[in-house]
Amino acid sequence: MRYKIFIYSILIGILALSSFESCKKDIPVGDTSSTKDADNINEKIFEKFIMDIPWTVSLATDEAGNDITSSFTGIVCIIRKRSYYDGPVDVIVSGDTTHGEWKASGDYIYLTLDLPKNKGLDFFTLEWKFTRRILNNLHLIPKPGLNLGKKELHLVAI
Repeated sequence: MRYKIFIYSILIGILALSSFESCKKDIPVGDTSSTKDADNINEKIFEKFIMDIPWTVSLATDEAGNDITSSFTGIVCIIRKRSYYDGPVDVIVSGDTTHGEWKASGDYIYLTLDLPKNKGLDFFTLEWKFTRRILNNLHLIPKPGLNLGKKELHLVAI
C-alpha cells in the first residue's frame, strides 16, 4: 500500500510540474517533442488514475448550493477508453447500466459527460471543469460561463 501511495505521489508530482507554464524551456520553431512528451504524461496519468475505475458520488450540490448527494447514492460511473480523449461511459444505477459518452479537452482541464435524457442522470450531462484530481478523488464544477451557480460534483474511486 505504501508503495502505491509513493508511486501515485510521484506521478501527481510529475503532472504538477508539467503544468507550470513558466518552467518551460525555449523550444526551437518546429520542435514539438517537448509538447508531445507532456501530452504523453498527461494521457498516461488520465488512463492510469481515471479510466476504467469505478467512481461513486461523494458530494453533489445543485445550482443553489443544496446538498443533493443522497439522490445519487449507489450510482457507479466508469469512464472507458476509446482513445485518450473520448470514449464510452457506463453509469450503473441499481444494477441497470446506462451507456453514454465522455470526452476530455486536450489539456485534461475539462470533461464532458453526455448521458441519455430521462434516465434521472441529467445532473451529470454537462461540460465539467476539474478543480481537483488527487489520487482517488475528483472534484468538478460546471465549465465557467455556463452560469450554473454553486453546482458541484465530487467523485471518489471505489
